[in-house]
Amino acid sequence: TPSAFSAALRMESHPSAQRFPRWAPAAAVVVLLAVAGWFGLHGARSGPPLDPDVIAVLPFRVGGDQRLNYLRESMLDLLQARLSAGSGPRIVEPRTLLAAWRREVGNADEDLSEEASRSLARGLGAGRVLLGSAIATPTEFTLSGTLLGVEDGARLAHESITGDPDSIATLVNRLTAALLIQEAGETSDRGAGLAAAPLDALQDYLAGQKAYRRGEYFEAMELYGKALARDSNFVEAGFRMVITNAWIGTVGTVEGYRVLPQVWRMRDRLSARDRGLLLAIPLVGPNFPDPSTYREIIAQAERAANAAPDSPDHWLLLGQLLTYYGAVASEPEWGGRADAALDRAITLDSSFSSATATRLFAALRTGDREATERYSSLLARQVERGAADHPWLWAAARTLGDSVGARKWLEVNARIHRSQIFTIVVLHSAAFALPLEDAHWAVTTLQREATTDKERLGAELGDLALRFAEGRSTIPNTTLDQQSGAGWTETVVQQALIEPAYRGMAQEALRAVQARGVSSPGLYDCCGTLLREVHGDWTSTGAAIQRLANAGATQEVCRALLLALQEEHLATGPARPALDDLDSLMFGGPRSSYGVTSPDLPPVAFANLTIARLREAQRAHTAALAAIRRREVDYFPAYLWSLPAFLRVEGRLAAHTGDTAGAIRAYDAYLTLRTDPDPPFRAQRDSVLAERSALTRTTTP
Repeated sequence: TPSAFSAALRMESHPSAQRFPRWAPAAAVVVLLAVAGWFGLHGARSGPPLDPDVIAVLPFRVGGDQRLNYLRESMLDLLQARLSAGSGPRIVEPRTLLAAWRREVGNADEDLSEEASRSLARGLGAGRVLLGSAIATPTEFTLSGTLLGVEDGARLAHESITGDPDSIATLVNRLTAALLIQEAGETSDRGAGLAAAPLDALQDYLAGQKAYRRGEYFEAMELYGKALARDSNFVEAGFRMVITNAWIGTVGTVEGYRVLPQVWRMRDRLSARDRGLLLAIPLVGPNFPDPSTYREIIAQAERAANAAPDSPDHWLLLGQLLTYYGAVASEPEWGGRADAALDRAITLDSSFSSATATRLFAALRTGDREATERYSSLLARQVERGAADHPWLWAAARTLGDSVGARKWLEVNARIHRSQIFTIVVLHSAAFALPLEDAHWAVTTLQREATTDKERLGAELGDLALRFAEGRSTIPNTTLDQQSGAGWTETVVQQALIEPAYRGMAQEALRAVQARGVSSPGLYDCCGTLLREVHGDWTSTGAAIQRLANAGATQEVCRALLLALQEEHLATGPARPALDDLDSLMFGGPRSSYGVTSPDLPPVAFANLTIARLREAQRAHTAALAAIRRREVDYFPAYLWSLPAFLRVEGRLAAHTGDTAGAIRAYDAYLTLRTDPDPPFRAQRDSVLAERSALTRTTTP
């Protein structure tokens, strides 16, 4: 290598001229020309590629008590021992570094300049270099360290730690932790809690933070979990597990939500800013452990973000919540507010791929083509620089009509977390009414190649979403009811309430859960009663309403819905106070799920559809349209399975209110999904085609 060649030239003893063959001078010229050519092509750098996770620790400068001179070189060994257990950076092996250092210095007391130190580190492939000092007095010992970037000399972190001369090991730990925390960009209010964690746990945590910012959520979750396993009191690690699980979703893992009780018990150890962020996570909420509406959660996220104006995490969460749940929570101007929050997160950290990805999702959510192009380009550049490959790049390409780009990103993403990626492809296609050929490919591939339980679950989930979206009347048996229990049955019942073709399936699912002896406060009084009502059986409604009054806040939506339906069934005049109460309740956005293992899944989708139907009967078309547009956008919401039914009603109501463009958008989305539905849905499809055609005729000059 060029560095080895340079070292050979500096050797003090050289072979005698007699030992060189006659062709040696010519060969030497060839070698020198080759080396010169290499430098011409690659510049002055030599050695292996720089690894940002490798630190070259140079011998420390030692002053004061000469008995501590051993620390000059021994600091390398001490730091290696402390950086070898966790998942964070590692240091160049001390013997390797010392050998290289001795070749550069004249004697063991000599110190290299900063530039020479970076050059030495570069030759060893280290992306960072640590320069330090140890100063001792009879009463005090001070360790100082400066971490520099080898590439550009940037000062990444600097810290000085002072303590008792007999506590060298403790001070080394403190210095190492302080440098790692500072370099990772952690805020000062979080620093004290992080510094108290064991060093190996801290390394896992900081490595998790790095993975999280790249968008590697599964890797981040694993690293945070390792940190918490090393120290059960490491509340910051548990807190980050909760945050990260919100990105992965409950289909991929629930480990982050399982630690929530543990985190909640230790919440006072979190900084005030992090406590504010914790309460803005949907499965927590400001009323935890009681439920909170999406409107209350968004308000909490705004308070948290305003209290942490320099935190990208806080503005990201606010933007996420507005994008996913702004509509269902009746938030005014939710789209523009989401964009502003996400743009602020990106401004604070332009490398934060999670914020860029969400900004792209927001553009897809609102149909902003210009923003889709801009943020997909930015996210693609971040992926090229090392951020996680992201399925929304596929979605953006598909939305923009770039079929070649869509397939490229689809194949790139398919190499990692296959079940998660393929499931997202299907769910995103269904939720955003994209052409379904990629969704079919993903389901078929996963069904054929699934080898793990998660992949098989992803195949089942994707297949169901595709069948519901296309209007297939035949739904295969699934293991989801066994894995999700009453919660899955409630989802099936709600789908049947909205789409009559599935009512036989819902009755079978309800009987199967009853046969297994599953107990759920809402399963029988809520789902069973609603299913009987749509078949004309009102005999159990009054008793169910009374029992649900004592079932807690999670059954508030169902009780209000049953009261509104009973009112309509028994009404003798125009007044509808129960309907008004239900409409007011749904205006704030009650959540579609109250917990990971909770079977209580309020029938929020059917409630808003019912409000739209009853308001339309009153000829209150504006109120009816507002209700039908109260939909959350997520990959496992109650609204996803029945989106075509909502789009059909939305198109009709938008046309009634004069929103012709909105009506055409809704109808086009419906027809993208249900191009060729099964017989039970064909009459609906034909009516949409007729209404869409009539709108086109009235708008054509």
